[in-house]
Amino acid sequence: LGVGTTANVGDNAGEMGDSLRAVDFGAGRSAVSLAVGGSHTCALLTGGKVACWGFNEDGQLGTGDNEDASTPKIVDLGAGGTAIAVVAGSLHTCALLATGPVLCWGYNGEGRLGIGSTDNVNTPQSVSVGAGRFVSALAAGGHHTCALLHAGSVLCWGQNMLGQLGAGHGEDVGGLPGQMGDRLKTVDLGAGDCPEHSAPGDLDRCTCFQGFWEGESSCNACAPGSFGAEPGASSCTACAAGTFNSETGSTLCTGCAAGTYGAAQGANSSAGCLPCSRGSFSSEGQSVCSPCEIGTYAADPGQSICDFCAPGAYGGAAGVSTCSECSAGSFSSSPGRLRCDACTMGTYGSSAGGASGRPLALNPEP
Repeated sequence: LGVGTTANVGDNAGEMGDSLRAVDFGAGRSAVSLAVGGSHTCALLTGGKVACWGFNEDGQLGTGDNEDASTPKIVDLGAGGTAIAVVAGSLHTCALLATGPVLCWGYNGEGRLGIGSTDNVNTPQSVSVGAGRFVSALAAGGHHTCALLHAGSVLCWGQNMLGQLGAGHGEDVGGLPGQMGDRLKTVDLGAGDCPEHSAPGDLDRCTCFQGFWEGESSCNACAPGSFGAEPGASSCTACAAGTFNSETGSTLCTGCAAGTYGAAQGANSSAGCLPCSRGSFSSEGQSVCSPCEIGTYAADPGQSICDFCAPGAYGGAAGVSTCSECSAGSFSSSPGRLRCDACTMGTYGSSAGGASGRPLALNPEP
C-alpha cells in the first residue's frame, strides 16, 4: 500500500475515509497515473519519474535489488529518462519514455519483458520494437505486454498459450533471441481498420497521434528538436528555449540539466544546453542562468546552486565567483553574509578574513 507498513487496510471498520493514509512521494512530487500489478504498485509522477512499491521478489519494482518496499522507491530510467506512461502485469512493469523507447523490468517468464531472453531483471531494460516504429501507448496483461504504435499498428509479446498476442499461433514471443525488433509482427486488425486516434494514411477517418503531424495522405513524425503534444496536429512545435529532444516522434521536450541553459529554440540534442558561467546557476529547463544572490558565489561553471560565503568573508554583490575577505578590524561570524561587521569596542582584528573580533589585552595597573 506504500504507507510504510504491511498491515491490511480496508477490512476493518474505521480504516477508510479520513483515516485512510495517503502515499508519500516526497516533497514536490505527486502522482499522475497508477499501475497495479499482482502484488506491487507503480506511479507515474509529475516530471516523468516512476516510483514503485510492494512485492519485489522478481525485481518488478525496478530498484536494482529484490527487496520488498513498503514505501515508494524511485526507478532509475537512465540519463534523461522521462516517462509518459507506466503499466504493470502480474509480476512485471513497463514504462514508455517521452522520447519513444519502451523499458521493462521484473519477472520474465514467457518473454513478457520483450528483451530476447527469459531472465528476470530488477532494473529497466530497453525493448526493441523495430526500426521506424514509434510507440504511443502501452498495455500489460498478467503475463504479456502490448504496444500501440503511432501509425496505428499493435505489437504484442510474452505468454501466448491462449492466443493473447493475436499472432495467429500459440507460441510465446519475446523470450528468445531474434524474436523482437524488426521480426516482431504487428497484429492483423483487418483491412481498413485503425485503432482509436491512429492514422496509417486515411486522414478522413483517423487522427494522427501525438508526436506526428498530418500530411496530405500520411502521418509524419515530428523531427528532432520539435514535438507534437496534441493528436491531429497540422504541424509540430519547436522545443522551447531551455529544452531539447533528439528523437523523432516526440510528444514533449526534455529540460536542460540543472547548471546549464538553452538559449535557442528547437535544440535537437543536449549539446544545445551550455554550462552556466561562474557566478551564476540554473535549475532544470532554464533558458538563462541566474546570478548568484548577494552573500553567495559560484566558483565553477555549470553549478546548479550557489554556495554561501564562508565566515570571515562576504559577498557584497550579486553574480560573483569569489567572496571577499573581511578587512582588518572587521569580521563575519556566519556564512552567507552581505557585509562584514566592525570589531566592537574592546576588540580588534589584526588581519583580514576574521570570523570574530579579539578582545584587547588589559594592561596591569602600575
